[in-house]
Formats: sequence, structure tokens, C-alpha cells
Amino acid sequence: MKFLLLSIGTRGDVEPFVYLGELLTAAGHEVVCVFPEQFRGITEQSGLRFVSLGPELVDLMHSREARAAVGGGGSLARKVYSYVRLAWVSRHLQKEAAIRQRDVLEAERPDRVLHNFVALYPVLWGMAHHRRTAMISPIPYILHATDNHAHIGMGEDRGRRFNRWTYRFALTLGMLGLWFMAGALGMRAQRRWKGIRQQLFANETIFMVSPSLFARPEYWPQEAHLLGYHARNKQRHWEPTPELLEYMNRHRGAKIVLITFGSMTNPDPAGKTRMIVETLQSQGQPAIICTSVGGLVEPVDYDRDLIHITEQIPYDWLLSQIYAVIHHGGSGTTHFGLKHGCATMIIPHVIDQYMWNQMVHQRGAGPLGMSIRTFTQKKFAEKLTDLVSNEAYKTRAEEIAHQMQQEYFEAELLRVIVEHEG
Repeated sequence: MKFLLLSIGTRGDVEPFVYLGELLTAAGHEVVCVFPEQFRGITEQSGLRFVSLGPELVDLMHSREARAAVGGGGSLARKVYSYVRLAWVSRHLQKEAAIRQRDVLEAERPDRVLHNFVALYPVLWGMAHHRRTAMISPIPYILHATDNHAHIGMGEDRGRRFNRWTYRFALTLGMLGLWFMAGALGMRAQRRWKGIRQQLFANETIFMVSPSLFARPEYWPQEAHLLGYHARNKQRHWEPTPELLEYMNRHRGAKIVLITFGSMTNPDPAGKTRMIVETLQSQGQPAIICTSVGGLVEPVDYDRDLIHITEQIPYDWLLSQIYAVIHHGGSGTTHFGLKHGCATMIIPHVIDQYMWNQMVHQRGAGPLGMSIRTFTQKKFAEKLTDLVSNEAYKTRAEEIAHQMQQEYFEAELLRVIVEHEG
């Protein structure tokens, strides 16, 4: 069977699809990965065939309009305005992206299409290809409404009635986008409001989220599956440097903290890094800083005996050897840290990261982190002290890790994807 995997977004949006590509390939299926150009390397490194959507879509996600739409804080009216403005300024790029998706689907003629909630052209394609698409999401609160939390783009719990309204509002915006997309592409048969809605809910939606962190509501339809967190082996093609091994040996038994902002950027990475490094040095706190795409940067002068700075490091190698992790709050990093029993503090940058911040704190695995917009050295120092000194966080994280390590959904995940049965 031939699968086409289509994802648009940050690395956290693409990683689950690379894992699925490896899973399907191992099961004997043909896989084509269609991602933005920025993810060619990690895809081809896994031995998967890569087709590029170009770099522009990821660049858009770092634009001023995108940051205003998906960033935390602000009134609901401001949120609505930001979403509408983002749709307007990106309309030409969105059309071009839809054309690229259409052209790839026509050229590849897959048996099944797996896509995320940003790459929505497959919804229109699926209207003419019954039960041959499935949506994959690493976060809840996207399509299927819950009583106790608003839509991921609309904040936290605001009461059942308002929560339900936020899903209807977000669904209307998404359906409008698909309706206009169908018109722009000349897909008259797909330009049906009822048909678009039916397609969104009739096919499988697979939430790659741990039930230890999010309980599937009983009132969800059978097409909505909660099938656990999954990650590929990231140690392949990687070896720790002698400097890293020496650092780990030197601080063996200490409460090492990993600090990373993943694929998130901010207006002042040098300033944020300076505040973090000064705090670590003043508290004598050993830490590994992963700079990744540039949200943090390596300063010229710092205590290299206390702090190790690297551009990339596989979490599956590191996290079992350290005490805690401070990060941006991506779904993958949140799951990874808790699955390895790390006390966790999140410094959210955008949309779903505020939800993970609340969730980690509510489950007792770490203090409530401050937003990157309100980040100060004083706040960071206080939160760091709490994270490392409060043993209850570590104990609770290890309890969650034990629960997550009992989860096994790989066979069920493969069955749902391949058989497409609810």
C-alpha cells in the first residue's frame, strides 16, 4: 500500500510523520513524505523518500502576523482579528501551497493520505476518495470539542458553553478556508459546506498524545482515536562528542538541567541566553543548553565547566541521565521529558505550549512557567530554584513516566492507519 504523509509546520509537527514513515516502511508499505524544504535532512536521514513543499510555509510561521495569531495572551477579539489578518496576508501563499499539495497527490496517486491540521488540501481530495485520508495531531483540543477546555487557539477552560462555542468558531474559520480553497482551485464538486464538514468528521483523526496526560472524552465519536505518544530513534547517525561525555562524567550525580527552546525563536535570543547563563552561574547550577534553531545562542564567555552548550542533542540519549528540563512546551519535548521522569518547567512561546504549561503544572511535575513575553531574570531565577529544590516535582514526573512506559499503542496505531476502521 502506498502512503503519502503530508505535514506543514515546525519540527514538532513533522517529527510524528517521520516516525509514522519509519513504522509504515518497516511494515512493508511504500511511503512518500511531503514536507517543507527545511525538513529534508531529517526525512532522508531516516531513509524516507522526500518531496519538498518549498521553504516559504515555515518562513510564514515565523512572521509577525503568525506570531500575533498563535502567541499567548491578548483578548479574544484580538485573537479573532489576528487569525483573520493572518489568513488575508497569507492568502496567495496558501493558494500556492494548495496547488503544490494537489500536484503531488495527482502525481503520486497514493492509497492513503495522512496529514496534519495545517495541511488541509487532503480534506478536499478526500471528498472524492472515500475513507482514504486521516488527520494526525500531536495535540488535543483541535477538532473534536471538549467540555473542560476551549479550542487550542482560544485559551484555556472558560466554561462548557463557551468552550463548545470556540470549537464551532474555529471549525467555521477552517471550513471557510477550505471553501475558498476549493473555489480557487476550480473544485466545484468539493465546494459544498455540508460535504466539507462531513469529510472533516467522517474520517479518522489520530491524536498522538499520551492518555497519561490527556483523557479521551467518552462523548467523542469512534473516529477520534487517542493512540499515545510515539517518537523515532534519534540516536541513529549520532555520537556524543568527547566534550559532552566528559561533562556528563564530571557532573555525575548532580541535578543537571537541560534548557532548550527547540524550533522557537524570539526577538532577543542573546539577551535571553545571557539572563539564563548568569542565573545558572550565580546558583552554581549545572546545565546543558541546546541552541537548536536560534532561540538561544552560545555566548562568547561563560563557565564551560558548569554549562555545556550544543546545537543539537538527541533527547532519547540525554533525558534519562538528567534531573530536569526547561523548554518551550512543544508536544514532543513535553512528552519526551515526562516519559523520562524529568521535572519540567515550560516557557511557552505560542498556541498549544500554554496548554502544556498548564497541564504539566496541574499534574504536579513542575512549576508554572512564565511566557517568553514576560520572561525576566528574576522570575527565571525563582522558578529555577523551585524546579530543582522541590523534590515533589521529580517524584511526580517519575510517576507519570512509569504510567507512560506502560502504554503500547503501536499495533493499534498501525491497524487504524492501514485498515481505516473505527
